[in-house]
Amino acid sequence: MSVPVSPYCLRHAIGDVIKERYTIRAVLGAGAFGTVYRVEESLGSRTLTLACKEMHVLSDPQTSRDERVEALQMFQDEAYVLQTLRHPHIPAAYFEPERGVWLACPVCGKTFKGQKNCPDHGAALQVVRDRFYLMMDFIEGQDLEEILVENKRPLDEDRVLDYALQVCDSLRAVHAKGLSHRDIKPANIKIQKDTDQAMLIDFGLVKPSAVAGGYGTVLKKGSTGLGTLGYAPESAEEQAHPDARTDILALGMTLYRLLCDLDPTEPNELAQMRAKNPNDFNLNLSDGTNAIIRKMIAFAPKDRYADVAALQQDLRAARYPVEVQCPVCGHVHRVPVAPPPGTPCERCGRPLPAEAAQNAPPNANNNGARAASPAKVAASTAGSKRVAAVTPSSTRSAPTLPRGNPYEARLKEIRRELDLNAAPQTHPNDARVSQIEAQFTALSHQATPGNGCPGCRTRDLSPVTAQPNGNCPLCVSAKIERRTWDENLCAICREGHLHAQHLKGDAMFCAVCHTAVLREEHRRKLGGFLDDLWGICPNCESSFDIRGHNARLESFARDPFGIGTLHKGRTLPVAQWKQLSTRSDNYCECDSCHAQWDSVDETQWKLARAGNHDPFHVGAQWIGKTLPRDDWGKMAAGLPFPSGNVFCPTCRAEWNYDQGAQTLQLLRSETPLPDWAKQWDGKSSGRAGWVCTSCHTEFDSEKAEMLKLVKTASVTLKPHVNQALTLRDWQRRGLNLPTESEARVLKGELQRLQNQRQADMTNWQQGQSRQRAQRQEEWNELLKLSVVGGHIPFRRLSAQAPTVNGDNYVALRNDSNRITLRASEELRWGNSANLCISQVSWSGYQWSRAGSGSLVVTSERLLFSARGSDAPWQCAIAQVRSAETQLVQGALLVVISLYNTPQLIGFEIGDARFETVYEGKSYNVALSPLHLATLIKTLRIASS
Repeated sequence: MSVPVSPYCLRHAIGDVIKERYTIRAVLGAGAFGTVYRVEESLGSRTLTLACKEMHVLSDPQTSRDERVEALQMFQDEAYVLQTLRHPHIPAAYFEPERGVWLACPVCGKTFKGQKNCPDHGAALQVVRDRFYLMMDFIEGQDLEEILVENKRPLDEDRVLDYALQVCDSLRAVHAKGLSHRDIKPANIKIQKDTDQAMLIDFGLVKPSAVAGGYGTVLKKGSTGLGTLGYAPESAEEQAHPDARTDILALGMTLYRLLCDLDPTEPNELAQMRAKNPNDFNLNLSDGTNAIIRKMIAFAPKDRYADVAALQQDLRAARYPVEVQCPVCGHVHRVPVAPPPGTPCERCGRPLPAEAAQNAPPNANNNGARAASPAKVAASTAGSKRVAAVTPSSTRSAPTLPRGNPYEARLKEIRRELDLNAAPQTHPNDARVSQIEAQFTALSHQATPGNGCPGCRTRDLSPVTAQPNGNCPLCVSAKIERRTWDENLCAICREGHLHAQHLKGDAMFCAVCHTAVLREEHRRKLGGFLDDLWGICPNCESSFDIRGHNARLESFARDPFGIGTLHKGRTLPVAQWKQLSTRSDNYCECDSCHAQWDSVDETQWKLARAGNHDPFHVGAQWIGKTLPRDDWGKMAAGLPFPSGNVFCPTCRAEWNYDQGAQTLQLLRSETPLPDWAKQWDGKSSGRAGWVCTSCHTEFDSEKAEMLKLVKTASVTLKPHVNQALTLRDWQRRGLNLPTESEARVLKGELQRLQNQRQADMTNWQQGQSRQRAQRQEEWNELLKLSVVGGHIPFRRLSAQAPTVNGDNYVALRNDSNRITLRASEELRWGNSANLCISQVSWSGYQWSRAGSGSLVVTSERLLFSARGSDAPWQCAIAQVRSAETQLVQGALLVVISLYNTPQLIGFEIGDARFETVYEGKSYNVALSPLHLATLIKTLRIASS
């Protein structure tokens, strides 16, 4: 079976091995917190089949709580309950943790090794350090929900009551531990295939019961907070404080579901179940069982059974209404029908009381025995012990047959649903699919752009491909020459050389004049016993009293920046005094004029002090300015600014030559530039490539026809500076379209989304088809019930016969005899049948065929005309006590019990085909013996 994939759930694949012992063979189902697998464990030469439930919850990072921790607590609680419960109707189980580290995808639940993201979904993998399993007995068979769906009609009442008694046995064991199951429903009751025994499963919501003192509730995904919708209580008070009566309510809804084929998880059907009695939907249901279910599902807990023991007593009385006690050994025989006189006790062999035979019910069918009211059964059991079914106050009186068709509204509603074509289902992937398809449509309409600029899309890019060959690229008449200079030559005096300096520890420049490094001076105080450290500026004569990592400005002679006046007498950290000095710890100083430069970074230097001698007026012009160290060297060499490392002695053009890239960058020219040089001049990187003369978008040529974006004014392209793509991809990028590699990724995503959408749409269409088939089947059944109830006229298809009481009703021809109907009668059924007579024996009722002929049912009588007989057998509808179907020796009989005789009458008939007209259309309907029994019951109710 397939398990719906929901996010943040672990998954195992078929064939995986758990704990190196258990091999997964199939997936049995999945719930809110766990997935159940069928596993095999090899024990020597034997192979043991088990059911393995894994806690599959992964924590959603978007939530504030750790869902995995909450789920683990519930999982361990379930394991504890199953390990402590030992009962024939509860599967044995034990807890199995597995230690290790797994990387799991929160989308698909698969685990991967050596990866950070899921290769299928791209989601970040979550780390799972422990996995938890619950090993249980494997139950070969179906659950009651599957059996009901497969049966396509309500289950047999006797069979359901037997299962209910077994479930009650298991619930008594659960409640004896002070626990409640909280999730009883048909899907949680499995039937063993070989023994036909009911097994109560899924103890994931078991918690301490209020009866035992304190009942905790845990929210379950997709539920009401306490079990499953429809089977859980509707009262908020009971949801907060449930007890054993909550399990009784769920079991009652389970019996209602199985015996009436109504689904309480559907709100409309749940409302009908709350408002009506079970035998309103299943006319074959006995009054006793109907009363028990009504009491089990009462809204107020006080109106239900107080405990399972009381419920089990009434269920046993409904299933086995006769209890005969042996007068010798005291053993109680529980049987559906009183045994004949002289029947030996199964324990001691002595004969049972003869009066027990007098209490035999008039119908061998168990349902017929239960059809009598509990009061009548109790009154007729003198000499033997009987347990009558409890009839709650809500038990209804016998209804009268409605005048109108009670199925009319539903028939019209279903017909409207069938005639209405379902609208196509929207899918969550539709928006993303449309977005990707729009991008591919735009790509298909994109014209071949050639060398068009991706930035402005108005002009073509111009190539810049000139390469140095030793000649000046401008004048071509002279060779370019290299130029060198001394970077350590002072740019101020051009005589001295620069020497790098570095201040260590708390050494600092004077914060008052910013020009000199403070000189340390030691002074004695307190009579010469203590050494006091001072910092003295040799330039402005400022004095600082240094105290550890702090310093106090005591005096100054000159104050060029006003800092002395502002901070005199203040004590500040040395680091703060350094900030006020605006100087760097790394600097260089000329050994001639004492000019100083502060290091800004590895290549940039700022002129901090011009020195005492400035013959070229460089200091006055460039004080405080920052230039590369190389440019200060050019300035010291007296070179024009800007100057390159190569120049042309003829046209005076200045160039920078990059030996690694083998490119020239034009810096300055005194002659007019040719066109190509103008393009080169617009190339800021100095490397060969492409440039747009309109928007100045610039690319550098890379390997394999790749272009690296250097600069651009385009808002679309700016986020991609320094990326390398082909020109065609850059043109796509400029239009906000996917590149070739992105298009391939999008194509794969589009295919995956379309496949998922197609699969989901197929499932939806199949669901619609199944739903339409179910609606059609329901419509057919309601049409049959309308015919059976006399609300829609019919005529036979097979036999030509005289008309009786109008054209719409045709009596069945029986040889030469005709059955004459009374003026007040309406023909309700006519079909060939075999008459069967019953005889009582110890093993039950023995049946024999008494003749074949025609069975006619009217609104007032049952008539059977045997072939060759002059007078038909007949009885009034009011004399009918019950009408049931019973399988006898492979033949399906409609068994009739009458009030005036203990003998049972049976009719062996086949399906009868009729033609009916409904809303102007003709339909063929096939009515079964079950419909005949329903018809007779309906007429009996109407006549009572």
